[in-house]
Amino acid sequence: MAQVKVPKYLTIEDKVVGPLTLRQFAELAGVATVAFIFWMVLPKPIAVILAIPLILLGVALAFIRVNEQPFQSFLFAAIRFYINPQQYVWQRVESKVTFELETKTKEKPVLVQPSDSRGGGVTRSRIRELAERLELEQDTQEDEFIRRRDY
Repeated sequence: MAQVKVPKYLTIEDKVVGPLTLRQFAELAGVATVAFIFWMVLPKPIAVILAIPLILLGVALAFIRVNEQPFQSFLFAAIRFYINPQQYVWQRVESKVTFELETKTKEKPVLVQPSDSRGGGVTRSRIRELAERLELEQDTQEDEFIRRRDY
């Protein structure tokens, strides 16, 4: 039987361009392109002021990991945290669910008398009849429960 090698490092991305993964290379190339456009189009002092934070953000997105998660996940979570309210106040919501108390009347137990003179007990037809009654009663109770639940 042939042996198959199982890869050990499934969570590590493949290095595509030198020591960089494809994602890191794409992020750095995108940031470098935008910084170059700033340098060519804008006056030099404004381009430098805009390019430096952009380059730092690109490097952070490409290389920094927070709690073994990419920096972009951490950044989006931080933005979501500051945009959404941080104080939760309980507000009462009126419920439209009504409850009905149901009282069941206690039925008298059915006494079964032996039917034949030999004292052998209940006939099969009588047992079958009682079983059908119980099944019918149980089915109607289940139907009633489902009908009330689906209200």
